[in-house]
Amino acid sequence: MSRSEKYINELVSLAKELCPNAEITISTTPWEQEDGRIKVIVPSEKFDEVDEALLRRSNQILLEEGHDILTIVYDREELASRMAA
Repeated sequence: MSRSEKYINELVSLAKELCPNAEITISTTPWEQEDGRIKVIVPSEKFDEVDEALLRRSNQILLEEGHDILTIVYDREELASRMAA
């Protein structure tokens, strides 16, 4: 397992710990300087908590280890209403 994969797994585990029913999509396809992308869809009541925790940890990984892993958190209800429009 590469170091990028290790950090991606850590971020996914953190999201699942905070919101076990989160829907998670991972991409490791190279894009600019990113080492990976994680898309997380959570219920409205978990959005702020999950978003803040993933942002904090992914920034820490970038600054301390040099791995740029983008985390994008979506509010499930808001996303559903946008898709319906």
